[in-house]
Amino acid sequence: MCNCHIDSLLQGAHIWSVSDIKKSNISIKDKKSKAADAENGIWFCENHHKLFDSHLITINQDTGDISFSKSLTNDDLNYVNSITITKQIKLSSKMRKYFRLRYNLN
Repeated sequence: MCNCHIDSLLQGAHIWSVSDIKKSNISIKDKKSKAADAENGIWFCENHHKLFDSHLITINQDTGDISFSKSLTNDDLNYVNSITITKQIKLSSKMRKYFRLRYNLN
């Protein structure tokens, strides 16, 4: 989202979180598969990973459009907007499914 290419700052973020996968009513084998699936993840810098996990940044499961939480103050919104260069990401159909699970849209 911010074009960070510093390896030590990049982190993989689960779309459908491991804690939610653990709570789901699927088999242990499927839980392990979903948690390890590369399409259940996005590479973020540390800042964007935390913003995503805190639901301060959301990604539309259909369009890949990035939006910011209305709970952010104007100063915080200005900061997040300034570090977020990419406003849309390309999603595979499998990633869309994980986003629906993340947002409980099934």
